[in-house]
Amino acid sequence: MNRDSISLNINNLNFDDNKSFNLNELSGQITSYDHVLKLNDLKVSTPYSTIEKANFMIDQSSVGEDDDFTASEIDIDLQNSTVDFRDVAQLVPALRGMDLQIDISGHVLGTLADLKGRDIVLNFGDYTNLSCDFYINGLPDLNNAFIDLELKSSNTQFTDIAKIKLPSSSDKAYLDFPDILYDAGLISYTGNFSGFLSDFVSFGTLESNFGYVNTDLVFSPGANNIINLDGHLKTVDFEIGRFTQINDLDKISFNGQVNGSYNNQNNLLTADIDGLVDSILYREYLYKNIILDGIFDDQRFEGTLSIDDQNLAGNFTGKVDFNEITPVFDFELFLNRANLNALNLDKVHQKSTLAIDLKANFTGKDIDDINGNIWIEEGNYSNENNSFQLNSLNLSTFEDSLRHLQIYSDFIDINISGNYTFNSIRAQSQKPALSLSSFVWNTTG
Repeated sequence: MNRDSISLNINNLNFDDNKSFNLNELSGQITSYDHVLKLNDLKVSTPYSTIEKANFMIDQSSVGEDDDFTASEIDIDLQNSTVDFRDVAQLVPALRGMDLQIDISGHVLGTLADLKGRDIVLNFGDYTNLSCDFYINGLPDLNNAFIDLELKSSNTQFTDIAKIKLPSSSDKAYLDFPDILYDAGLISYTGNFSGFLSDFVSFGTLESNFGYVNTDLVFSPGANNIINLDGHLKTVDFEIGRFTQINDLDKISFNGQVNGSYNNQNNLLTADIDGLVDSILYREYLYKNIILDGIFDDQRFEGTLSIDDQNLAGNFTGKVDFNEITPVFDFELFLNRANLNALNLDKVHQKSTLAIDLKANFTGKDIDDINGNIWIEEGNYSNENNSFQLNSLNLSTFEDSLRHLQIYSDFIDINISGNYTFNSIRAQSQKPALSLSSFVWNTTG
């Protein structure tokens, strides 16, 4: 010790307040001089946490009279340490009840208002680990602080996250996740987050059991559990069918722009999507070269879709909406070619092809609930036995006191009124000797 500095070596210090805090061991070298405090070769042990080696410095030599603690320079180098939230809760009471234990190492330096982190490594649970650098400008005002987080690597499983016990003050003990997220298995992410908590950019690559996703998206949290997103999205063999639990749907490779919002409360995504579906596997057939430009809103699509596959080529423009109690269909379809055998849509015939141009504007849950119009301007179907050519057909259904079906075509006109179903019409047409008194049937042609 001299007039300008103090140096102290602690070989072993322990402490027990006989209440909630017990310090098993503390050792290290303490040096203080000219408004600088250093703790070197610091070793700390509690019943739950261990700091094997740490160097700590706080420099207040440049702090003015009107400055507070946030202007102090800090330099923390932490190695081979384990921090338990049961100890942290002694300093931060809001965390009481948590029993999360994290292995941590890394280097943090700067001021609280301008803080840098280098070679930060975190590990917890069975699968969760993170290696990153960070820069934060604007603390302690976290809501307005700029954050740049470079994730060199990160891995986790939802089984790890679901085991984190929440603070005692929380409404529930553990976080809940949809069952499908556990099927993701090990989730790996490499990339960058930059911006503010209220508006940030995510750029990186995500891999899981579902496949590969590359993002360059801007996220901006909104009101009522809404997260707005805008940017570029790319997937490679992403198992969208497994993720959405649609049995006939399988892997998708997509590259395009996404602008929309995600409702965190009901897990619904609404997005304007413009891009190329390089391939998508449906009913064991790999469709290729699909161009999308439209709005997806849960079970509604409105926009344009075109495909140029070797077994399917055509264009769709309009709306299909299954969000309504009674589904709505309003679209134009120009189908240049469809090989129904190759698409696994016709397993009866050895050859089955279709080409058709049609417009549709109707509602209905099934064929007996259709209300509206379907216009076919041109159609052609053929199989190994015969072929069928249609130049024009107009089908209209509506209901007042009776149900009405009107068909006008280039070879036959039909008007049916009554309390019928399509199955009953088919049955009666196959038995001409039976009475059709249940409905009025007029044909010309």
